[in-house]
Amino acid sequence: MVGRRRRRYDDRPVLSVRDLSKTFPARRGDATVALDRASLEVESGSFATVLGPSGSGKTTLLRCIAGFENPSDGVITLAGRTLNSPTTAPVRPHSRGIGIVPQEGALFPHLSVARNIAFGLTGTSRSARRDRVDELLDLIGLTGLGDRKPHQLSGGQQQRVALARALAPEPKLILLDEPFSALDAKLRVELREEVHHLLRRVGATAMLVTHDQSEALAMADHLIVIRDGRIVAADDPRDVYDRPPDLDTGRFLGDATVLPGQALNTPTGAEVDCALGRLSVDAWHGAEGPCQVLIRPEELSVEQTAAPDEPGAIGVVEALSYHGADLRLHVALDELPVNLTVRVPGRCRYAAGDRVRITTAHPVCTFPAEAS
Repeated sequence: MVGRRRRRYDDRPVLSVRDLSKTFPARRGDATVALDRASLEVESGSFATVLGPSGSGKTTLLRCIAGFENPSDGVITLAGRTLNSPTTAPVRPHSRGIGIVPQEGALFPHLSVARNIAFGLTGTSRSARRDRVDELLDLIGLTGLGDRKPHQLSGGQQQRVALARALAPEPKLILLDEPFSALDAKLRVELREEVHHLLRRVGATAMLVTHDQSEALAMADHLIVIRDGRIVAADDPRDVYDRPPDLDTGRFLGDATVLPGQALNTPTGAEVDCALGRLSVDAWHGAEGPCQVLIRPEELSVEQTAAPDEPGAIGVVEALSYHGADLRLHVALDELPVNLTVRVPGRCRYAAGDRVRITTAHPVCTFPAEAS
């Protein structure tokens, strides 16, 4: 996860969603609750990401904001204008002032690049449309390619055209619906960085919907986590990752192992005893006694087994996975039926069967113990 950028947006919410619910009726059995009193805000000029697994409600949320679905209850406002509420008629999608970048771009195949970009520029003169298209072609680095058809472009170029089309009418909000999911891994990273830079450059307010944790963490000024139709976290991505509100969110955001522990409230602050020794607590669940301790691979250190009286947990390397820049060790602990995953530099040399000691100096998060 990269360092947080200096914020260049103001704190006025452009988008406000309040207690939004959406229920889909069923012909047989119970209705499906896709959104359950979801609330969020997106500030002017910021980049928000909505992160959730399949079936979490994230796509329904986007479709309600865009106007493609009418919520069962709740209020959506954009720049002070009510788009949906129980007491007003819904604003139609094309009148909302929202630009959308759908999955895989979805360009019109029979139109040129220039005509795709100009598609939403209604009510303007021909010269104004031409100037705006030229401006956007320059912005996305495709000057001179306006006469080409979408099939003559690469996948990355098509996505840039889709972004330019969404930006053309100068909308108040850009919605991105998993636009990088069909691209290969390297291009996906390159294009998401480019799109992020372009949106920053024009000062757009944007909201990305994704199931990709690394994508959400890398791009967001404001991270919104949705699960079972409910917003379970909404904050700076570093804060949500380092101090998740619950164990399920912590596990979902990245690799993690959960150890049993005993929480203590000491004069110097909260601490926890676990297999790794006595550790300081960064985010405490607030109760002494049995608890669960969330440990991430990058928070751990590993060394060849030393004297038995040294702190830490001893175990055996059961498996390794090499990722180029880093090596992941899967270690079975001697004292617990638990495997810890440790991330070390790729140049390190370990082998299956090595006995190692695992320690950490990193403050940890604790959560209530599982009910017996």
